[in-house]
Amino acid sequence: MERLDMYLSDRKTALLRFGKRFGLDGACSSAGSLPSYYAQLKKSAIDLNLPVMTNIENELFSYFDLKIYSRYQRQGHFIKNDNLFNELYGDGFKPKPAQDLFFTANCQSVHYALFHVLQLLFPNANIVKPTEKLYFESNYILERFEKILNAKDADHNIVFLDSSFMTSKSELFFFEEVKECPLIIFDTTCYDRQSEYISEVVRRAQMKEIPLILTRSHLKLDSLGTEYGPLGSIMFLNEKDNSIKNKCYEYISHMGSFANVLQIYPFIFDQDIKDIATMRNQMIQSNTEQIHQAVMKDSYEYGFYQPKRLHGLFNVFVYEREKINFYKVAEKFVALSKVFNIDSKFCDSFGFDFFSLTNVESEDAQQRGFLRFCSSINKGDVEKSVKVINSVVKQIEEAPL
Repeated sequence: MERLDMYLSDRKTALLRFGKRFGLDGACSSAGSLPSYYAQLKKSAIDLNLPVMTNIENELFSYFDLKIYSRYQRQGHFIKNDNLFNELYGDGFKPKPAQDLFFTANCQSVHYALFHVLQLLFPNANIVKPTEKLYFESNYILERFEKILNAKDADHNIVFLDSSFMTSKSELFFFEEVKECPLIIFDTTCYDRQSEYISEVVRRAQMKEIPLILTRSHLKLDSLGTEYGPLGSIMFLNEKDNSIKNKCYEYISHMGSFANVLQIYPFIFDQDIKDIATMRNQMIQSNTEQIHQAVMKDSYEYGFYQPKRLHGLFNVFVYEREKINFYKVAEKFVALSKVFNIDSKFCDSFGFDFFSLTNVESEDAQQRGFLRFCSSINKGDVEKSVKVINSVVKQIEEAPL
C-alpha cells in the first residue's frame, strides 16, 4: 500500500507539472480525481491537434484529398486505387491497375524490410545494380544480406536502381538486359516525382511484365525544401500474386515503421505543389550544371570530381579521407561562403533553397570520402558558389586541412 501511495504521489506531481504546460485547471488531489484529470488532459491535447487518438477500428477515412484505409497504428495506413502512380508521381504514363502504396516513417526502413522479404522469397538470388556504389545507407543495409542474396548458384537476378549514383540513361534502363529478373527495386528519391526517368522505367517494366517496387524518401524534393516531416513510401506495380507486397506489409508492421497519419503531407497529392516542386528542382539542376562546367577539374593529388550524376542535384568531390579533416573543410566552406556573401550551411541533406556542403558518412574500397556540394535555387549564387568550391579545393591541395 505504501508503494502504491508513493506511485500515486509521484504520478500526481508529474501530471501537475505536465498539465500546467497545457493550461489545465484544477489539481489532482486524490487518486479518485485521476480519471477526470486524464480526461481534461486528453481534451486539451486534442484541442491542440496533438496525435493522441489510438485508432481501434479499421476504417476508410478522408485526410484532405486522400482516401486512406487505416488500421491500428502499428499496422499502418495504405492506399489502393487505379490511378495511384499518377497521383503520387505525376500525370505521365498510366500503368495498369493493381497499384498499392504504403506510407512509412522513412525510406530506409522500407529497404530493410524489403530485403528481409526477398531473403525469404528468393533465397538463391543475386542483387545486381548498374553502378558500383549505392547511396551509403542503402549500401549498409544491403551488405547485411550479401551472403544470402549473392548465392553461388543464383537462379534470379533482382535489379536495384539507385537514383543517387546513376550517371546515364543506359544505367537507368540496365534492367532490360538482365536475364531471369523477377523484380526491379527503384529508389526514386533523387529524381523529381514527375521526372521522365521514373515514368519511363515504369513504362518499360510494364512492357516486359516485370514486377516493380518504387521506394522513396519524401523529405528531399517533395516538400519545397522544408523537410516537412519524416516520410517514406513503397509502391508495388505489376505484381501478380501480391506475395512481396503482403510480406512487406507484415515486416513493416512488425518493425513499427508505418507512418503516423500526421506525417503524411496534406499536399502530397496536390498537383499545384508537385508542379512548384518540379520547377524548384529544375532550377537546382540548372545551377548544378553550370557549376559543374565551371569548377576547376585539374588532376589533384588529394582528390577528384566524380562524373555528373543523372539527377543533377549536386557535385561530388572525392578525397583521401586519412589526409583531410572533413570538419575543418566544413568550417572553411562556411567561412568562405560568408566572404563571398552567399547563404550556405553545413548539413546532411539536399534540395534546400541554400548552398550546402554534406560529408557523406561512408567510404569506398580506397578509403576515400565524399564532399557533396549542393546547389541553391538562386541563379545569382552560381558564380559565387564556383568561387567557394574552387577555393576550398585549392586550399585542400595546397595545405591539406
